[in-house]
Amino acid sequence: MSESQSKGNVGIVSELYRAYNDGDADAAAGYLADDIEWRTAFETVHGADAVIETSFQPDGEYEFVVDVDEYLDAGDTVVAFGSFDVGTEDGEVHEIEMVHRFDLADGEIVRFRGYPDSRRLEPFMGPEADATRLMARENAAILGKHDLGFVDEAYAEDVVIHMIRAGDDDPVASRDDVKTVYGDWLEAFPDLEIEVHATVAQDDVVMQYFTFHGTHDGEFRGIEPTGKDISVDGFHMRRIEDGEVVEMASVASMADLIAQLDLEYPLAA
Repeated sequence: MSESQSKGNVGIVSELYRAYNDGDADAAAGYLADDIEWRTAFETVHGADAVIETSFQPDGEYEFVVDVDEYLDAGDTVVAFGSFDVGTEDGEVHEIEMVHRFDLADGEIVRFRGYPDSRRLEPFMGPEADATRLMARENAAILGKHDLGFVDEAYAEDVVIHMIRAGDDDPVASRDDVKTVYGDWLEAFPDLEIEVHATVAQDDVVMQYFTFHGTHDGEFRGIEPTGKDISVDGFHMRRIEDGEVVEMASVASMADLIAQLDLEYPLAA
């Protein structure tokens, strides 16, 4: 009798969850049949290697922990009732109820069916999640770390840009132009922070409504520092393909900015 068979089918499933929560892909692989069929709410994959790659590799953005409340032992079929706890980078935890069915043979899992509350899980999976995560990474890298190199890393070379630079007739048309716009803001407002009010994603597009907060301690397009605090609303749009930004738009309320700095149009380039 193999070690897996000695655990019993419920024990095998329980150990698989333990390996998942521990991030132990090697241990998890030991409970999967080579030709396993693994079906989730979003995709179906075949083979143990594909299962490990798609479901057991660390995500990096979110932390998924399975909490099983009850097992139903039906011999070669085990049903688990419980929830996913999804932890986000901001420390929030979202509980998503789920039901999992496992079919086993000779001490190995040969078939899996996952039935989560997909309405609540969807924001963390698929193209919407990819777009949302990239937008969050952009905010953290550029506004948090002042890392303008993120634009070269995350934006496609031929990115389509829908944005203007107030006080300048030249279009914003390249990654270097985007870095210049960001650089203007960071130079003028070294303590610039973003307060995100809402993020909405559909397919490969993410929209974000935000407010910039900062202190005018540096020159801004020819305007000498005023020392005034600003609070400026704006919107971001990013469209993602193959993990890159291929289309973008950003708009900030320049009228509010100028009013808060006690200035008048036009701005110097």
